[in-house]
Amino acid sequence: MNILISVNEKYLDIAETMLFSLKRNTEEAITVYLLNHSLPRDRISGFERYLKKLGGMSLSVIDMDPAIFDGFPLGSYFSIEMYYRILAQFLLPESVDRILWLDADLIVLKDIGTFYYQSFDGMKYVVCPDNNTASWSYKNEIQKQRLGIPDEHEYFNSGVMLMNLSLLRQETDTETILRKCLELKDELLYPDQDLLNALYVGQIKCADRKIYNNTISGRTRIPEEEAERMAIFHYAGQNKPWDFRRMSNASRFYWKARWAQGHRYETVKSYAKAIGYMTSSYLHNVKNLFF
Repeated sequence: MNILISVNEKYLDIAETMLFSLKRNTEEAITVYLLNHSLPRDRISGFERYLKKLGGMSLSVIDMDPAIFDGFPLGSYFSIEMYYRILAQFLLPESVDRILWLDADLIVLKDIGTFYYQSFDGMKYVVCPDNNTASWSYKNEIQKQRLGIPDEHEYFNSGVMLMNLSLLRQETDTETILRKCLELKDELLYPDQDLLNALYVGQIKCADRKIYNNTISGRTRIPEEEAERMAIFHYAGQNKPWDFRRMSNASRFYWKARWAQGHRYETVKSYAKAIGYMTSSYLHNVKNLFF
């Protein structure tokens, strides 16, 4: 199984938890490809040692030049690393024909082999539709208009993307992609996601978002029957489980992974801190968020 990530120092520890959650749900050997320009060698060495310790995981680092995306919008929630996946087909070894991009801020809850090995059915990506609450769907429709994307296109979330590298190499080129990106850069709200949606209209296969890229966005909790079906939970947007101002019953997926990973002192401290942020109506559920 080939996994693609790109993180800075702020998110490296979080990426380790994500990959831990992936490995504990599969017996497969995993190669992690890291698109990198900012992580120092000592941090990469530590990351590589951690993956080896998990067993059956290896690291391949691909050095990046951030100047490729000079002038593209960033912000408090976005970093230059998010853009690198757009050119992944030209950066990865020719021998890699498919790869799964995973955002660092997600937790794998079940074996995702069925998702990884599915047929592309002639499409370049397998993705999941973005959040389908009414307010979120309205935002996506407005964004499609801004980007010139047809109404019939299913606006997708870029946090989980299975990439058909063989087909992408055949039918795309760097110059065309970067030119399209430059044309749209002033219209971007969710930068890399908007660009990928604009680039691949009619070239995506959609999977069930409630199983493979579920989120809390637009809701206050995840129903238990929905949680039981999930294979991947994604802390998209501002609802991060380590931000105790935004606690939900979905925070427990992250904290249970951190506990199993060995961060027990941190988890207990976080449990205590969370109590200070929880409203009285949630206090009886605080323990379930962590243990």
